[in-house]
Amino acid sequence: MTKKSARNYQTEAWIALRERILARDGNVCRNCGVGAESLDVHHWRPEAAFQHLVDELGYGLEGDPLLVHETGLVTLCADCHEALTSIRARNAILKNPKFQAVDQRSGEDRLNVFQIWALNGEELPFKVRKTTWSHKAEQYYRVTRIEIGRWPYGSAWGHYFRNGEEKPEEKISAAGVYDWILEK
Repeated sequence: MTKKSARNYQTEAWIALRERILARDGNVCRNCGVGAESLDVHHWRPEAAFQHLVDELGYGLEGDPLLVHETGLVTLCADCHEALTSIRARNAILKNPKFQAVDQRSGEDRLNVFQIWALNGEELPFKVRKTTWSHKAEQYYRVTRIEIGRWPYGSAWGHYFRNGEEKPEEKISAAGVYDWILEK
């Protein structure tokens, strides 16, 4: 597997391209038409002539993955962007045999830590929370390292956070259990 380039949303080139897309779309969500203070520019598949330059999610295959042809970018409000991203994640699970080991009893949004990592573009760090943890206390793991054994299992390490207090990095117990969700 080739290492993917990191997505840096702070480069001058990305900020300029993002501003062009927002202006092109009239600073409104192209899905629902809402004008919002906080709009996102979403990557998707560009026109056919440019599809060979991007991956299945619309990110560039060479150089900066954010810099793609303008037909592969669209303005969305936060709600529509989150909904589309959720649909993408579910479709990846349904289409890719790598993700089809989800426990059928676990519910549609519960995955193991390794599946969440893969759906997150194999980027670290990311935050996960067990579905059984209380919502009253702010608690999650910030996953910092993944080692895959036999897909979709392996070992994961991270820092446990509870009510703002960070613990030292530790091996995450039960990372392979289908009882985790991505924490935003």
